[in-house]
Amino acid sequence: MAMRLRDSIPVRLAIGVVLTWYFGGCRDSNPECGNNPVQTTALGLGGMQIIALQVDGNFLYACGGRKGLWKKPVDGPGPWNVIGFFGRSSAVGDAPGVVDIDASGNDILILYSVAGATQYDSSLAGIWRSRNAGGIFIRSDSGIINGDGDPSHIISHVARSRLNPSIGVAVHGATFRTTDGGDHWVPTSSFIPDAGPLELLSWDSDKELDVWFYGQTGLMENHVSHSADGGASWAYVTSFPQLGAEEPSIPLFRSMAFDAKNKHVMYAEAPYLLKSTDGGSTWFLPTGIPTVSVHPIISDPNWANRVYQVVGRAVYLSIDGGESMRLLAQSNSVIQAVAVDAQSGDIYLGTNSGVEMITGLTP
Repeated sequence: MAMRLRDSIPVRLAIGVVLTWYFGGCRDSNPECGNNPVQTTALGLGGMQIIALQVDGNFLYACGGRKGLWKKPVDGPGPWNVIGFFGRSSAVGDAPGVVDIDASGNDILILYSVAGATQYDSSLAGIWRSRNAGGIFIRSDSGIINGDGDPSHIISHVARSRLNPSIGVAVHGATFRTTDGGDHWVPTSSFIPDAGPLELLSWDSDKELDVWFYGQTGLMENHVSHSADGGASWAYVTSFPQLGAEEPSIPLFRSMAFDAKNKHVMYAEAPYLLKSTDGGSTWFLPTGIPTVSVHPIISDPNWANRVYQVVGRAVYLSIDGGESMRLLAQSNSVIQAVAVDAQSGDIYLGTNSGVEMITGLTP
């Protein structure tokens, strides 16, 4: 995949200022990018919209919406195998389908979303769990309720602690917590009055009980909440830089990332890049001014201060904690999900037309 040494992107901000940022290219034998050439190759599932990716052990998982959950070995060109939720029923209607996966060895939790759908197979909606690596999935959303207190299968996002996968959080208007890996859920305190168009979770993989809930409420108000006890209780976060009178006091978080080596450093795409060095209590612009809108953002699991940021079809690399970015690679398709293999250092891209892999970076 050809890459340009210099690239420029015009950015229009809500405050009415147009900025152009320049990014140095990360290519060939640049020591900041490893000793080998950085290459991007297609990895299959062409034509499929990939909503989420996860690397767990020796396998790469891809959420393909109504086309189901797919899995392949991370080492070698082994084929993709569909392991669930792909068939005549899943193709009915306009439901988003499989949008979330939380795999921990043979224990796999997935979310089949019907959010915003006008027609769907209700028997597929909700959280499902497999304890045999995808051989059999069993409904796993006991205790999830709607605003009227009735049982519900409607969920926006679900995630478990990487250090203790028995603890997890699910959200849809309210927050729900599990302590048995997802078999049973209990409503917990929430500041959200109604389910909104964007409800997301991010769990710090190096902290057993540290989880973030953010997005937008049904009243179209932005919110950022933090739990230090695995979702049992939540606290608002309100200390953010103000960019102007027309900017909201709470930015719209769309993804978060946590530094691999410094437990106090984290990043957010909101939609400009934000950074915190005190565990998320306060946030600031790492460059001092708003940078290009990025989505999604992910940190490298091996190196401190290393962040990957997606802008449309391009992946940018920061090695200084977000203060600058370099063009790393470009895809032929819009990138919607990113995952990093901690063992090989390879980066996987989920696009609107399959999966791609970036190699050549030294972990």
